[in-house]
Amino acid sequence: MDIRNVFQEAKRILNPVGGAVHFVDLSDRFQDQDPSISRITFLRFSEAEWERIAGHEFAYCNRLRASDYISLLHVSERHFNRNKEKGQR
Repeated sequence: MDIRNVFQEAKRILNPVGGAVHFVDLSDRFQDQDPSISRITFLRFSEAEWERIAGHEFAYCNRLRASDYISLLHVSERHFNRNKEKGQR
């Protein structure tokens, strides 16, 4: 599921003054198995290299950074406010 959909669904189901709390582990999932890997080793690879290494469902690793989530939240918020102005929830 696309994370934008998660934010939009939260906006849809939350009370207008409601809130949501999320914890997102931004570390390299391979570090759990190999202590010699740093928490951000996966960021040194290009998208193409990373796709070769871990581009399948069994090796999924979230490569979004905190700033990416903030940007996605802002986009979702603008989308929600635009719909609200049109009379949609």
